[in-house]
Amino acid sequence: MKNIWIRNTIVTAAVIIVTLALAFFLLPVPGVIPVLFYHFVGTPEHPSKLFVSKKAFERQLAFLKYGGYRVLSLDEFYAVKTGKMKPPRRAVVLTFDDCSNWCFYCTALPIIEKYKLPVANFMVYDCALNGTQDSMSFKQAREAIKKGVTIGSHSINHPHFNEIDVHVLRNEIFESKRLLEKELGVTVEYFSYPFGVYTPQAAEFVKEAGYRMAFVTGKAKAAAHDLYAVPRAKVSSSSENLFDFWFRVSGLYGALRNLKH
Repeated sequence: MKNIWIRNTIVTAAVIIVTLALAFFLLPVPGVIPVLFYHFVGTPEHPSKLFVSKKAFERQLAFLKYGGYRVLSLDEFYAVKTGKMKPPRRAVVLTFDDCSNWCFYCTALPIIEKYKLPVANFMVYDCALNGTQDSMSFKQAREAIKKGVTIGSHSINHPHFNEIDVHVLRNEIFESKRLLEKELGVTVEYFSYPFGVYTPQAAEFVKEAGYRMAFVTGKAKAAAHDLYAVPRAKVSSSSENLFDFWFRVSGLYGALRNLKH
């Protein structure tokens, strides 16, 4: 009986190892492109799940760089979504919200440059204007653009879109685009909903304002394949180990989330 148990254990372990190996090399399946989003990289003054350590972040980018993944820019991702570009195998998109100064510009950006990967960062206009919430300055944002970073809008004041007047909502979306374009000298074509709060009215304004795409968080509910409600998987302190990170870039995380909805 003991020999049978040992044999069965070995067979089970072998099946699990082979399955994981196949999953690693085959996922995500063609056409499935996970979009990841970070908030902050570094060591916080107070414990926060929104932070990913500098060491873990570099390990994750190295995993993508040398693990056979193709990191797409938002322009490339948009081309795939609109049928103008064939979906690459094992593709992924990297985004940041809030455009932090020391967390993104001083900590994350040098690592991003090291691995030569395209990323996008969504900027809150008022924070950059007034230097609040440790935001990047407009000067730093212009320098980041020269380094290959795509800057998108994250509104003017970062309000909850389901708690503000429709006129204020429209202004947050339209004016943030206009003001950022004026300050940065580039066309701002992508939007990230503050707090991930998606509403049909907000999506209509985003489309009307001339943005190409808009991004939500995993908690937002919207129609599948909607260019103005593209889901993302959050990377935080709870997903620093590489298996958890792989689970997000494999597409399994998004598939499981869809089943729950």
